[in-house]
Amino acid sequence: MKWPNARQDLPSTHAILLDDLERVVCHLETASEQTSVLDLSERGVALYDAYLAFAVAVYVAKFRQLYEALGESIDARRYLVYAQVGRSILENAASLRYYATHEDLRRMSAARDEGKVLAEQLKVAFAAVDKMVRGSRFRWTAFLEKRFEDLAKQSDDEGILQVNVQTCLSKWYKDSPSVEVLYDLLCDLVHPSLGSNLTVIKAWEGKVTACGAHGESDMVFVVAPTLAGIVGAYKEIQKAFLELEAHKIVTSRE
Repeated sequence: MKWPNARQDLPSTHAILLDDLERVVCHLETASEQTSVLDLSERGVALYDAYLAFAVAVYVAKFRQLYEALGESIDARRYLVYAQVGRSILENAASLRYYATHEDLRRMSAARDEGKVLAEQLKVAFAAVDKMVRGSRFRWTAFLEKRFEDLAKQSDDEGILQVNVQTCLSKWYKDSPSVEVLYDLLCDLVHPSLGSNLTVIKAWEGKVTACGAHGESDMVFVVAPTLAGIVGAYKEIQKAFLELEAHKIVTSRE
């Protein structure tokens, strides 16, 4: 059984959430066992389908690390790390949901179902998957070429501009308003504010402490109500994975 300290610290009523988290981690461990290889020498439908599978694998790998770190951070009583990981899970889940229902991918799937896959449609859908994998708001080309003086400059033509995560989150909020409350709380626990300060402040003999060995954290009062939302987000993640797989031209059913 994973995370014995977390099971000791959290109320007994929350043991089921840790069981659910353990199942999520086990599911992601299984899903990430097989290596996903992207062969850029492929062309057309084969490359599109392979890129979709690769995009899913990239997110599986990220979510595995994140959910593992979520359990480890609670067990180690590192609540600032818990909040950072939880926020990242929601951001990545929002992005995954956004692309799983992307209009260009839906048009491609509709064309497939009608038996009318056109080269131009395939190109547009491929670009959406490419943005999901390679999109960024950081100038990676300048960084890799050691043009550090260019990193602060604005450029409209370098790289693929990623969709702002707030756009992805806003779309999720419309379906699940409670996600916005959860995300706002996690942001305050991460930002330089009262929330993040509370994650490292401890209580000791009627006083408050920071650093040193004295005192205990009371941050379980934040973990208890937020863990359900973060673990529950995995249902949306699983749904998005299935939707992305269903956008392949040659589906596993064929």
